[in-house]
Amino acid sequence: GTIPEQWANLSELKELEFWQSGLSGTLDALGPLRKLEILRLSDNMFEGPVPDGLGECTELKEFIADHNKLTALPASLEKWAKLEELVFSSNSLSGVLPPLQS
Repeated sequence: GTIPEQWANLSELKELEFWQSGLSGTLDALGPLRKLEILRLSDNMFEGPVPDGLGECTELKEFIADHNKLTALPASLEKWAKLEELVFSSNSLSGVLPPLQS
């Protein structure tokens, strides 16, 4: 299955976890979730770039999405000032990684 578009309305959501859930498609429905702190999406079949909207999640502390088919991180990645853990191994990332704040 895919992430339903209606989930973009879950504006107060702080944690989302789908480990080995057999999900596929893009992460576009997660873009507007500005209050996300923890996002774990390992071992699925998500593809395409991480949407720019997720780059606006200034509360994000943990983003684990290894073993998918993601192709790029958002250019606004520098806004993840609270980020403690970022895991994207075994994806299809290409190009230059955007800078992170220190």
